[in-house]
Amino acid sequence: MERQKNCANSDVHLGHIFNASFMKDAAQKINALGPDIVVITGDLFDGTDGSLDSFTDSLNSINAPDGIYYVTGIMKHIWVLKSGSCS
Repeated sequence: MERQKNCANSDVHLGHIFNASFMKDAAQKINALGPDIVVITGDLFDGTDGSLDSFTDSLNSINAPDGIYYVTGIMKHIWVLKSGSCS
């Protein structure tokens, strides 16, 4: 059985706490690990105005042959409650 290398990231909080250069650096470090799978568990974005273009290049540069998986966190739900939107 072949071993699989996984990389887990959680509570990155891009936007309000960390900027695009932080994500670029994180993506480079993730790629340097050479993971087969990357999981991003919760609160990837925080305090953004919905404009995510500055983060997409870095996120798209992550290499994981068996996939990159993302699970939303509670910050999305807090934003929905504050904005008054339920969509």
